This record gives sequence, structure tokens and C-alpha cells, in this order.
Amino acid sequence: MRFLNICIFNESFGMGGLERVSSVIGKGLINHNVLYYSMFDDKNYYEIDNEIITLNANIKVNKYLNHKNYIRKVLQGISVDFSPAWYHRDRIKKFINWVEINEIDAVIASGPFLIAMIPYLEKYTNARYIAWIHNNFQTYMNKYTKGYKKYFINGLKEADEVVVLTNEDLNNYRQFNENINLIYNPLTITNTQKSTLLNKNISFTARIAYEHKGIDYLIQVAKRLPNDWTISVAGQGNEEEKLREEIRENNIEDKLILLGALNDKGLRKHYLNSSIYLMTSRWEGFGLVLVEAMDFGLPIIAFSQTGSDEVLANGKYGVLVENGNVSELTNQLTLLINDVEKRKQYQKLSLERVEDFQLKNIITKWNEVLLKIER
Repeated sequence: MRFLNICIFNESFGMGGLERVSSVIGKGLINHNVLYYSMFDDKNYYEIDNEIITLNANIKVNKYLNHKNYIRKVLQGISVDFSPAWYHRDRIKKFINWVEINEIDAVIASGPFLIAMIPYLEKYTNARYIAWIHNNFQTYMNKYTKGYKKYFINGLKEADEVVVLTNEDLNNYRQFNENINLIYNPLTITNTQKSTLLNKNISFTARIAYEHKGIDYLIQVAKRLPNDWTISVAGQGNEEEKLREEIRENNIEDKLILLGALNDKGLRKHYLNSSIYLMTSRWEGFGLVLVEAMDFGLPIIAFSQTGSDEVLANGKYGVLVENGNVSELTNQLTLLINDVEKRKQYQKLSLERVEDFQLKNIITKWNEVLLKIER
């Protein structure tokens, strides 16, 4: 395989699962020159060593060209599809110029908004394009791409390669592009320890987003916990104040403990201080936090959706419960709470499964994709 100039093209490199994985994969591709390009800001939450290239902050973008306002307009009822590349053409022209000047061989476009720009970018650059899917098919098609779905689909069709995270998405996205690859997200936290499973605490790691992460379900579960058990929540989000208010209203201040956003050191302590990991998400593209928790030997209990189904191999490596069935989730959680031996059995399964997500294995698969796009 020859040395390639690779660009990881994100909307941002701030805090988030997509952003975290992008930084880890970039650092892992040591046989290539990896550059990072941010569409909208210069955040560097995960301390990428290379400089993050971003657009001139002085670019004038009116209210219709601003990404957040654009999505808001769409969700308010605009039914006509709009081209993200056209609406951000000033930014894209600068990106095209940068790609050509730096002789970029491959661009890894993360997420649907940037994937929708691939056909336009291919017209004006000599780079090859990899569409990196970070969420499940139904979520992208029915939620996140409202207003530009046809451009997203065209981007998938025109991409040289497509990378997805689950077998279900492999089957669903294949209708748009036969050059499709299943590559898991890797472990992103270094760790050599495992939980004793003796602390009466359950860990939960997620952005505070009610619908997506099932925070309303989490509150219901917390209300039903035994008096001497707690749930520790690592994460922040725009609905954090709403959550704090509902915690007070339900008198569960001693049950649901908010830790805020944690760095790697804080996350290690978070996982090691717990005996079970809980996920209440309505949907996930993958569920990297499940992999993190498994690496610390935590038994997993989660609502069924494409991400947790994949990571837990449809229940082989953890407890899966029908999505939204809080009563059954609570019942299964109680079984784990009351039986340390059962927790130890699931700990063994977690530690067995987590080997499939080691970075060296994931990088090997990425290099196989890069080999396919060499000219």
C-alpha cells in the first residue's frame, strides 16, 4: 500500500462520539499522512496533535446558510430538498482549493450532511471519497436528512466506498452502493483495570438528549431503584436543566447523580466505580459507550436498537430488552442487582466481546478500504 494524504472531513471536532472516533482512527492510520478539516468551527476537544484546518471565521453566512437555522427551517415544514453544497458553497469552494493544494488522495466524509456534498466535490477535485455512516439507516433517512435526503442518497451512490457500523446498515445501505464495508468503531479509552462489581452503582454515559438517549426512560428506571443503589450519569447537553428539574420534581436526587462531561481519567473512575452499565437510547448508530463499559468488565443491559443489537450480538453478550419497555428493563436490572454471580457471568461475556473492538483490528479494516481506493 502506498503512502496517502488523507483528510478526515467533519462538521466539527468538538465533544461527541463521532468526533472522538474520528480522532482515534486518524491517529491509528500511522502509515499515512492524516489531516483534519472542520466544516464549521475550530474545536479540538480530543486534543488531536495535528492542526485542525477550519474555514475563515469571517465567512459571511446568512440565516438561510447557517446549518442549524437551515435544519430548523426544514423541520418547520419546508418540503423541498435543498443542496447542502450549494447553501455552503463559499465554504466548499475553500475546501476544494485546500484539497487540491494539499494533494489529498482520500477524503473521509463523516455524517450525512457532508456525504451529501460528495457529488459536488468530486466534480472539482481528484480525491477519492469515503462516506462514513455514523448512525442507523432509519434515523438518517427519516430524521437527520429531512430537507436534503435525495442529496444524501446521491452522495452515497457517488462515493468510492461506504463504511457502516452494523450488519443491519450493511444490508440497508447496499441498495445505494455495492462498495460497502462493515467496520466497527474501536475502543477509545486505554484501560488495564476492571470493575469489582461490588459498588451499588450503575453507570450511564450519554449526551443529555431526551428523545435520542431515552432520558425520560432513565428517570422512570431511577424511580424504581432499590434505596441503596444509584445511577451515575456522565455527559452534558442542552436539556440538562430540564433533567435537573425533573430529578427534583421526582425526589430522586439521591438516585440519579449527574457528573457532567468527563475526560478519560474521569470516565475510567466512572466505569470502575459501577457494577452495571445501562443504556436507554431509542436509537444508536453503534453505541461506543457500550464498548467502553465492556472494557471495564461491566455487565450490559440495554434497550434493543440497531447499535446495541450489534454490540451485544443480539443478546449473546448482554441483556437486551424491548425498546421502551421500562417494566421489563427494571425487572432485568433487578435480577443483576440481586445476583453478584450473574454480574460476574456477564462480566466474562463483556471482556470476551470487547476484543472485537481493539484498535489494531479496526485499523486493519480501514487500511483494506484505503487499499481499494488507490488509483
